[in-house]
Amino acid sequence: MMGAGIFAGDILVVDRSIRPVFGDIVVAEYDGGFTVKRLLRPDSQDCKAILHPENPDYDDIHVSENAELTIFGVVSAVVKRIDRSWPRTGEKASRRRIS
Repeated sequence: MMGAGIFAGDILVVDRSIRPVFGDIVVAEYDGGFTVKRLLRPDSQDCKAILHPENPDYDDIHVSENAELTIFGVVSAVVKRIDRSWPRTGEKASRRRIS
């Protein structure tokens, strides 16, 4: 989901009280597992939804009318971790106490 600013190690806040609409990023249960994708309007009569990965390395999932799809919730926020591995190689450490 890097096209949506979601990367490995990020923490997702998922709101189960929000009714999903096309265009939302959702946590979906599909094909026996959970996935995070953008929910898009179907492009044909035999498709009930498209799960779009927001990553050019992966293909869209076209969910057929008879397939089992459960939307667990809508992603409402992304929490990023701060990289604390400092100083980086080649940098001089200057740790002063800030008061």
